[in-house]
Amino acid sequence: MMSKQDKINKFDDIETYGNSLSSKTDHKKILPATNSRMKKIKNKKLESADSMSECFKNEEFEIENLKEDFKTSELENANCEKKKIEIKEFESKKNVIEIIETTKEHVEYLANNLRKLDEKELFYMRGKNAKEELRISVEYSIWTKSVLYNDECIAIFGFAKHNANDSKGVPWLLASDKLQKLSIRIARLCPFYINKMLEDAQYLENYILSEHTHSIKWLKWLGFSFDEPQEFGIFNKQYRRFYLCAPQYCQLFQEL
Repeated sequence: MMSKQDKINKFDDIETYGNSLSSKTDHKKILPATNSRMKKIKNKKLESADSMSECFKNEEFEIENLKEDFKTSELENANCEKKKIEIKEFESKKNVIEIIETTKEHVEYLANNLRKLDEKELFYMRGKNAKEELRISVEYSIWTKSVLYNDECIAIFGFAKHNANDSKGVPWLLASDKLQKLSIRIARLCPFYINKMLEDAQYLENYILSEHTHSIKWLKWLGFSFDEPQEFGIFNKQYRRFYLCAPQYCQLFQEL
């Protein structure tokens, strides 16, 4: 065990050794090394700062991309809604039947799209082409109406008289092939116009080609009566007379 004096002497020796080391150390060599380490640390900090700055830039870029994606998504949604509205509007316009005043364009269009049986019926009656007969029918009628299906003229009908004081009215209708598929829907609209004709005439009468079986059924459904087939027109083809009396005059015509 060391005595107190021995401990003091050892401490003095250590201090002396330390001072000797300190005196021998070359501080000029230590400083550059320290500066080099400081530069490395500084560079690492700068690199770290640059890295963080790059990260922020990347995040900002991603945020901008997200904003663009959101705008694109909003635009797509708006376009989608617009398309839905357009589809709804289109659906609401589909299968629409309109009855309006006849125009020259309607006459021109229908004349080029008449049913074959209508063309035969017109030709066999007076030997004129369908376009001319349709034009004459429209011109000499008291009133005419066009039937439009999705804006396409599929039929024209009208009401004529031989003279203003005549008690007999002449109903007529010419159509394209598309009328047949819509005949029930259009037939439901006809009573209004038949009654309108009977306001100006005591009875209605006209002739139809006997081959026109579908139209004959349609007219019977509307309340018209038919005579047996007979020769009619310049070619003496088989036609059937059809007629309808106004209710207040039916008894009078039966007595006649």
